[in-house]
Amino acid sequence: MRRTVWMGVGAVVGVVGYRAAQRRVRRWAPAGLAERACGALGAGMGGARERAGAFVTQVRHATRERERQIREEIGQATGSGGRATGRTARPGPGPGPGPGEDTY
Repeated sequence: MRRTVWMGVGAVVGVVGYRAAQRRVRRWAPAGLAERACGALGAGMGGARERAGAFVTQVRHATRERERQIREEIGQATGSGGRATGRTARPGPGPGPGPGEDTY
């Protein structure tokens, strides 16, 4: 009977120790460190995440508005009514090397 009790105690201690070790491993693994760092930054910055998101939204809106203005100006200058003409502002890369030419 006494051996059975000590076997049970040993099993419980082993399971508890194993689970505690696994928690520590997950906590100090790269993913756990990153999660803790991001959580600390988000909590300690006092709404910086929300302000950054609002800033990004404003920049995207202003970019779209400016692109619309530029497209209108280009359309008026070329007489295409603001539609794309199929031409690009910059030419693409030229043809590749010919036969017998080095590629590097």
